[in-house]
Amino acid sequence: MDYPDRKGSCEDYSGRGPSEFVMKKPDLVAPGSNIVSCNAACGKSGVGKTKSYIGKNGTSMATPIVSGAVALCMQKFPEDTNEQIKRRLLWSCEDLKEPWNKQGWGMLHVRRMLYGN
Repeated sequence: MDYPDRKGSCEDYSGRGPSEFVMKKPDLVAPGSNIVSCNAACGKSGVGKTKSYIGKNGTSMATPIVSGAVALCMQKFPEDTNEQIKRRLLWSCEDLKEPWNKQGWGMLHVRRMLYGN
């Protein structure tokens, strides 16, 4: 992935490691900036709802992307254990050339995880 207009590819709001339990984190990163999602504060207008969807940022936006990728992987490889699924997820990540405590294994790469390319 190339982000020519951004200094670095990982946002500063993500969790960093190591944790108090000496665990490295994050394991990986996923898109979590400017994700279009439902707006809890949407209002009504004469024609209908206004601003029903807005761009949001944060780990709460990245988490469902990773969960969806894991669901696809479990569907494609139903015989895999949870540990094997995690390995597939991590080994397929794309290195963003960021420090480990900022990117972990790298950016989630769903196609590589499912098809190996």
